[in-house]
Amino acid sequence: MPDLNRITLVIENLPDGHAQVHVDIPSPRPGMRLETAAHALAIDAVGWLGKQPAVKGFLYGMAPPEKAAAPVIPPLTAELKKILGLMCFQCVTFAEALRMGGHDVPRKAEEEQAAVLHWMLTHYLTHGDDWRTNAIHDVDRMRAHWMARTEGAAA
Repeated sequence: MPDLNRITLVIENLPDGHAQVHVDIPSPRPGMRLETAAHALAIDAVGWLGKQPAVKGFLYGMAPPEKAAAPVIPPLTAELKKILGLMCFQCVTFAEALRMGGHDVPRKAEEEQAAVLHWMLTHYLTHGDDWRTNAIHDVDRMRAHWMARTEGAAA
């Protein structure tokens, strides 16, 4: 059933000085009554906007996608160099810990390295130079997950 409580109007500036109105009004099913305040206000607003000379036109359906923000690239700190400088053979132990924690890490050096770098970078981008403290907590959580799984299998 469509949610008639959420109506979206997005008014976007166009390069020619006009405005484009994106209207997302859910269509009611046959027999449904349109008595919500949001629906009534949206219909009134669309009627008023249609009379404005600055409005070039209407697009019905979903609003335009949000423009993605440019990714933020962190500075190359000593901690980040340590992560990015890991050789594949240095990642084996971490990859095994990830497997114990339930991660699906293939047993191929490049795959292990990619999984470990991704895991470390996620912690680094989330916690900055304090990433190791949080990564240690994550390893402890993975160890507990593995212990619970192996104890359950032995029972």
